[in-house]
Amino acid sequence: MLGVEQYDTRIAVNWRLAPIPDPVEQHEMAMSAFERDTMGLHEDERTALRDQLVQRLVSPGAWDITLSDDVGTEYRSCGGGSSGSGQEKVGRTQFIPAIPESATALTVYWSDLAFSVRLT
Repeated sequence: MLGVEQYDTRIAVNWRLAPIPDPVEQHEMAMSAFERDTMGLHEDERTALRDQLVQRLVSPGAWDITLSDDVGTEYRSCGGGSSGSGQEKVGRTQFIPAIPESATALTVYWSDLAFSVRLT
């Protein structure tokens, strides 16, 4: 996590993933199922579908990042984007609502990682 931007109507989490994990190693079951399920397809079609699957598996997005605070606010993802190369990916994920003034701590969760942010 690179940082958190606070606005009057939303929050933005800026992140960087480097190096990008190998999707075959990280998602062995998904890749095995893909290989099994696409066996009869033409090789060009399989390659295109495999590339799409790999992109989904290595692209952290709003579904991977969640937020919580010490006053129980329910944050919802409301967009963002990412870009990168084969070695790294950077992005920005936005959430609503804004952080309430009464909150003193925000936690950003990304899969099994948690980043604490003091708000005072």
